[in-house]
Amino acid sequence: MTTVAWDGKIIAADSQTVEDNLRGLHHETKILKHEGNIYAFAGTVVTCYEVIEWLKKGGKKSKAPDVVDSFSVMHFKDGKCWLYCESTTPHQVLPPYTMGTGKELALGAILAGSNARKAVEIACDVDINSGLPVLWYEVNDG
Repeated sequence: MTTVAWDGKIIAADSQTVEDNLRGLHHETKILKHEGNIYAFAGTVVTCYEVIEWLKKGGKKSKAPDVVDSFSVMHFKDGKCWLYCESTTPHQVLPPYTMGTGKELALGAILAGSNARKAVEIACDVDINSGLPVLWYEVNDG
């Protein structure tokens, strides 16, 4: 239960957690930077972190984690964005790209002229599964 948005320059995500039908009491960092790479995620937090750790170690298919929960992980590397969605086989995505429960709201905001950070803030105003604060990074062209 998340909103993540990428407008081509900025990747942004909300930080609310949700379990069952309840807002979490603590925030979650859904965007991480590591050695020049950026990772953003939506889905089951433990599963997303497992996929990100696998990617940090090189992402070799033979060592892919055996995941069973829902996940979407965006991996920004060398100026490109690779999406791992319910699979450890990536496909490249282009901006604008959004994911999570507030994705339609964020995409609409980007298409109306907002940057990704503002788009996630707008989604947080409406989507009951997304919440402030918004975390964001500028994405380099590689």
